[in-house]
Amino acid sequence: MNVKGRRILVTGSGGHVGKVLVGALREAGAGVIGTDHNHLPDIAADLTDEISTRMVARHVLKELGGLDGLVHCAALTGQGPGPFREGWVAPFEKQSVKAFEYSLRVQVISSFVLLQEMAPALKESGRGSVVLLGSIYGIVAPFMPLYEGLNMEPPLGYSATKGAIDQLVRHFAALLAPEVRVNCVTPGGLLRGQPEEFIKRYERQVPLGRMGREEDLIGPALFLLSDSSAYITGHNLVCDGGFTIW
Repeated sequence: MNVKGRRILVTGSGGHVGKVLVGALREAGAGVIGTDHNHLPDIAADLTDEISTRMVARHVLKELGGLDGLVHCAALTGQGPGPFREGWVAPFEKQSVKAFEYSLRVQVISSFVLLQEMAPALKESGRGSVVLLGSIYGIVAPFMPLYEGLNMEPPLGYSATKGAIDQLVRHFAALLAPEVRVNCVTPGGLLRGQPEEFIKRYERQVPLGRMGREEDLIGPALFLLSDSSAYITGHNLVCDGGFTIW
């Protein structure tokens, strides 16, 4: 899974997953630029804004002198003090249209804009690879008994966004073939300080017996960015400990 010398953009590089993937890619010898909204990235980027997204994409291409890979991690997760938190991590009747729309913009619409700008460079690379980040809630419904009595409820906007990502991967894979491969890494629930009761309930549903960690996504991402996956495109690589096999 050699990515040495590859030029790669990682969005959401200040987040939990993005930070780990940037470190792993740099350790593997890739030339990486990270973008994020407000987490001291290499380049600040507001991916909800079309003009900002296009300008950042062009700047990255200029800085790297081309592009071999894109890893799109940016997302509204509801963890931490980010935008629209009050209308996101809330009961259904209190979830807001603004948070729903923000989620679509930061992940789905930005994917469209970034690839409009970067597809020519990825094609020219001769080994272009795109990895989008999905979620198990983009392919199955939330298991609501996990959340009962815990003041937790998965936002509909999150499921809708991740479901859209799953379909975008297939569309982009068909559109950009054969020069560029487009795939998805879909994590299950990641351990991030959830209530102990939730963790116990969740881990009982996982054949491998534990919640995921960000480090679990390093292997799948490196695999999909490297020539080891040269004959794989349009694929959703599910990394969930078996949660979705039931």
